[in-house]
Amino acid sequence: ARVEQEVRSIDVMPTLLELAGIKHSGPMSGRSLVPLVNGTDSTPRPVYMETGVWMSTVGCWVLTIRAH
Repeated sequence: ARVEQEVRSIDVMPTLLELAGIKHSGPMSGRSLVPLVNGTDSTPRPVYMETGVWMSTVGCWVLTIRAH
């Protein structure tokens, strides 16, 4: 499925675990993307890029900060 919202690579593991029906124990930084794909979660997710660029989306606006 395709979603318009930015997603994070840290969310891949929780997504795969949920799709496989595997419960994880202990803390996990990411969140499953399954609710986003199903359309039951539209909560904005902050996205951090390790390339020296930080982006945040609010509505149709995108704020980009580049490290020098």
